[in-house]
Amino acid sequence: MSGNIKLFEYCLKYDSGETSETFEWDEELDGDELEAYDEFVADSRSIDESPLLGKVIERVAREILSGNLDDFILCDCGYELCVTIPGGAAG
Repeated sequence: MSGNIKLFEYCLKYDSGETSETFEWDEELDGDELEAYDEFVADSRSIDESPLLGKVIERVAREILSGNLDDFILCDCGYELCVTIPGGAAG
């Protein structure tokens, strides 16, 4: 894995309270994003403390929602996509 590719995880949380299996997602980050990611992991920061990393998580979520939900069995109930950084807080 290239040094500018970082790991994210995602799952669906359904309105019923159930949570799907967790899947991995690799995302290429630029210099500032890499620094924010590494600081987040090293310092166990909250995602609220890093607006830049919050934007990265939003980007990852958009990419997943735009065509990568094939791994899930979707129902008519509502759901929320949750993107996280392994070892970090929820996004």
